[in-house]
Amino acid sequence: MFDYAKLAQLSRSRILFYAITSAMVATSLIVAAMDHLLNGEVSVNYLITGLVASFCVSAIVSTLLIQLAKIQSNLIKSQSETLEKQGIIKELQTTQHLLQTIIETLPIRVSWKDKDLRYVGCNQLFAKNAGLDHSDEITAKDDFQLSWKKNAERYHADEQQVISTHCPQLGVEEHQTTPDGREICLRTSKIPLLNNDGTVLGLLSIYEDITPLQKIMQELWLTQTAIAKSRSSFYRIDSHGTILYVNDHVCEALGYSREEIIGQPVWQFDPDFAAQDWPPMWENLKQQGYINIETRQRRKDDSIFPVEVVGNYIVHNGGEYTFTFVQDISDRKEIEQSLRLTQFAMDNASIGIYWIDQRTRICYANKRACEMLGYSEEQLLKLSLADIDPVFPFQNWQSAWQELKKNKTRIIETLHQHRDSHLLTVEITANHVQFGETEYSVAFVSDITDRKLAEEKLQLAARVFGEAHEGIIITDALGNMIDVNPTFCEITGYSREQVIGKNPRILNSGKHSDLFFADIWLTLAKQNYWQGEVWNRKKNGELYAELLSISVLRDTQGRVVNYIGLFSDITESKHQQLALERLAHFDPLTQLPNRTLFGDRFNQAISHSKRNHSLLAICFVDLDGFKPVNDKFGHDTGDQVLIQVAERIKTHLREEDTVSRLGGDEFALLIGEMDSIDHCCQTMIRIHKAISEAYYINHQVITISASSGITLYPLDDSAPDTLIRHADHAMYQAKLAGKNRFHLFDNANKKDIIRLHSQLDEIADAFQQGQFCLYYQPKVNMQTGHIFGMESLLRWQHPSNGLITPEDFLYLVQCSQLEITIGNWVIEQALDQLDQWLKQGLNLELSINISYYQLLNSDFISHLTETLAKHPAIASKNLQLELLESTALGDLNAVAGILNICSSQLGVKIALDDFGAGYSSLTHMRHLPADTIKLDYSFVRNMLTNTRDDAIITGVIALSHAFKRQVIAEGVETVEQGLHLLALDCQLAQGFAIAAAMPPESIINWIASYRGCPEWHDFNPDKI
Repeated sequence: MFDYAKLAQLSRSRILFYAITSAMVATSLIVAAMDHLLNGEVSVNYLITGLVASFCVSAIVSTLLIQLAKIQSNLIKSQSETLEKQGIIKELQTTQHLLQTIIETLPIRVSWKDKDLRYVGCNQLFAKNAGLDHSDEITAKDDFQLSWKKNAERYHADEQQVISTHCPQLGVEEHQTTPDGREICLRTSKIPLLNNDGTVLGLLSIYEDITPLQKIMQELWLTQTAIAKSRSSFYRIDSHGTILYVNDHVCEALGYSREEIIGQPVWQFDPDFAAQDWPPMWENLKQQGYINIETRQRRKDDSIFPVEVVGNYIVHNGGEYTFTFVQDISDRKEIEQSLRLTQFAMDNASIGIYWIDQRTRICYANKRACEMLGYSEEQLLKLSLADIDPVFPFQNWQSAWQELKKNKTRIIETLHQHRDSHLLTVEITANHVQFGETEYSVAFVSDITDRKLAEEKLQLAARVFGEAHEGIIITDALGNMIDVNPTFCEITGYSREQVIGKNPRILNSGKHSDLFFADIWLTLAKQNYWQGEVWNRKKNGELYAELLSISVLRDTQGRVVNYIGLFSDITESKHQQLALERLAHFDPLTQLPNRTLFGDRFNQAISHSKRNHSLLAICFVDLDGFKPVNDKFGHDTGDQVLIQVAERIKTHLREEDTVSRLGGDEFALLIGEMDSIDHCCQTMIRIHKAISEAYYINHQVITISASSGITLYPLDDSAPDTLIRHADHAMYQAKLAGKNRFHLFDNANKKDIIRLHSQLDEIADAFQQGQFCLYYQPKVNMQTGHIFGMESLLRWQHPSNGLITPEDFLYLVQCSQLEITIGNWVIEQALDQLDQWLKQGLNLELSINISYYQLLNSDFISHLTETLAKHPAIASKNLQLELLESTALGDLNAVAGILNICSSQLGVKIALDDFGAGYSSLTHMRHLPADTIKLDYSFVRNMLTNTRDDAIITGVIALSHAFKRQVIAEGVETVEQGLHLLALDCQLAQGFAIAAAMPPESIINWIASYRGCPEWHDFNPDKI
């Protein structure tokens, strides 16, 4: 037990000192607690607990000391009085018990030691902490015997310091391990107990377990540090909107010091917030408990930035506050703006964009994708890729997805199906992206349907450019070549590299004047197009003709960008044209003007004669003895004679005079500027003399002469056709007079001429009045009875003389314009009738007779072409042109050239009529493009009785078969004639034995009733 006798020796001043010391301990605890509270580190409840503990310690010590002082005083006074002493001792025990009870009820640990630092006493809480069951067990123990023995050395050192210095150690925090192994933190105060003389009696120790406080303070410190160091601004604001506290980040964000901010209203720093906005916002905060808004703040430099405000409503000790965190969201706003712009860009992109997940579902589609496919966004998001892509091989989807995932991007062309089912060609750039665990393909889709069509057109244009058979030149606005195609190079001989950058004038042939090219440029400027024929020069210097078209390409402002030239080499065509023109106007053998050109020059010569009032001699010259030359020396020699005759005649004529070969050995002359008849006669004498001189050809001496007929205009003031007939008539007079002479037309025969004119006028009037018509005679296969064609035959339905055949009137119009007019009419009428039959279901071959004069007319080909074009339903092979074989005698080459055009270009058939009637020639059969040979009716009529005629028929049929020509007999009048022809292998025929010529309206009924000849049908060549 504590030595109370010694304690009793303490003076009242010492007791007072210890009371003051205890008060200081309590005060130190209060000050510490208040400091933590003011800094927001502890709560009020915790502060109250600390105050209670501090005052308890003070009360205990004070009570103990005061009570013990009283007991001392009483003991001193009552030493001689035993009863009183016993009362005092009892009171001491009561007080001691009370003191122990109070100490035991304290929530802190209390102990006291003697000066040797051995425990005198403690409360039960301290004993438990020391590992003892009861406080009495601690008496006389030291720290080395308790649970914290590992810290005993340090404790003793501290306590020795307190005892030696007589200075208390107050509020020291130290760590201790409890008997159960827990680490705790104690706030310790150690106070020396001194007697009156200042000697140490012992040591009072008070221990407060502040482990929970330490944890709370640690958490509070961490919280305070987090707030202070946070990169978010923190405000503590009262209910009036006044700022009470801010962390460092507020100062950094706004550019103000803390002193400049504290005490200011929040709207001082918010440009979008005013004082009147605070009350409703505060009420909303109270009701909701928090707010989360976006606003803006203004810095000290007046710059403004967006912020997000999160405020919490706090009530503390009757005060209302908001703890508010403010986050600068400038970066977030920029990101959001960027995202909005990105979204806007995607939604309004000019190409389609859609997102597809790994299961091919469409998860997003922009406006363009919807427009492209004809769906609304809602409709499209219900579809998968299979619904819009009809060609993608979806059985390979997973491998395609893995490939996309590996390569990250892929570009493909495919088809998409519009909602209305039409297909679009699209180009897709697919990109693989992944958000979390979900993978997508972001597809950028361009409708390239138009582009593909354009590409196809470009490819086609490129093919046309590269493969066209026409040369193509593209120049710039200055006319310099920027591209040419391969055909250009083939035609001109220049390579592409040699002409690029050059002007097309490098091809200039020199055949055209500057005015010619100026006219081209003028036309291009006005019409943007020019076409015509141009002669150019190849690289090797050779001239060529081209049909050239030039087009101008202009931009939207009308400025010239390019010139496009397209040309074809028409050199061969030009040569052919010139050849045809020469063929049409010149005799190919003698190179003299032919009948056609002679007619043109005749009209010019008459006009000249009228203007100059001079005589014009029209002469017909026919060679005497020319046929024996052909028969004896051959046609080649005969041709050479004709050539030399032409040269000799030209030698005795002026340049402006005309000599023409009309055919065979006939020549026509136009000799102008005649002074008199005698002048004309002298000229003809010279010409006859020249012709009569010997010809030396192939070592042969040949002599011939000539008979000529002459008429003089205007002494013979007749029409040109009549003048020709007059000269021809005079030539025959010379022949009759013994040949080798010339004869001047005698006007005494004018009555005959007048009668001839009258007949021609009558024929012309009959034609104009529609008295001419066509009859048709059937052509059949005698063996089969098949009707394969008709021959059109001209008839004159004379009002008084009845039906007149051509033999009685057609010779009167020979070599006249009326002959051509009637011939053209026959072609037109025949084709009209053939067209009607075709519509009635008759597919027949129709033959038309053509005269030599009509054939050589310059308009014959063009008229035939135009007439055929008017009847497109008629196959040209169903038209057959029949010419007398004697026609070819006039000008074989000219006739052959025209017939070749009819056959090869127009596709019509050719037949040689009256073959064998005195002019048959292998040359004709070899050179003329005849499909059919017609046996002359005169031979057919007499072949059964005349062996010569039969031999001719047999030979012509054999020749026809040898030359692979079809042969037909005309004039078959009896069954026997037909049988004989069949025996000679001629199946085709026409004649009275089959049918006479009939009007077109009778043809249908005749065809329906025709049964053929039984004898012909039953003919068997093996039984002959």
